[in-house]
Amino acid sequence: MDLNLLLPLLHEEHPLMTEHDLDRLFSWHPPRPDQAEHYSAVRTAEAAVSMVLGQAFGGQAGRHNVDKITRGFAEMLLRHVPDCRERSLSLDAIRTVRNAANEWVSMRGSFAIPAQREQAMRQLYTHAAMRLCEARWWANSAIALHQPLTPAHAEAAEA
Repeated sequence: MDLNLLLPLLHEEHPLMTEHDLDRLFSWHPPRPDQAEHYSAVRTAEAAVSMVLGQAFGGQAGRHNVDKITRGFAEMLLRHVPDCRERSLSLDAIRTVRNAANEWVSMRGSFAIPAQREQAMRQLYTHAAMRLCEARWWANSAIALHQPLTPAHAEAAEA
């Protein structure tokens, strides 16, 4: 690759991130009425995954349950969240949730020492729970930053 093609991107006259971008990224965007359905879908999917995570780490749910519910979260993202970097990050996070839960399901009977089992479970559960929060945060960020205005809201914003 010709590095001369990259130089304009590095030049200060062509910043990758502008002040406007920073203002947009680091300010609160109050939810619009047309976004309520999307935010609600994210919260509902997060609650469903959280419940199955608790079951998986408690021994009442297996890989099939984990795969099904995390895939449902991913499908919700495709239906309710605009295609953007934040949605991709949310998808990555929910895949990590799935991986951590499935790792626990496959490992849970393999510990001879109870203390090792408890430590492994705490680490995997904590990681899965944090990544689930991240999945929600990224999805909500995508909705706030990239959800297009409905025609009615666009007219109201112009007025």
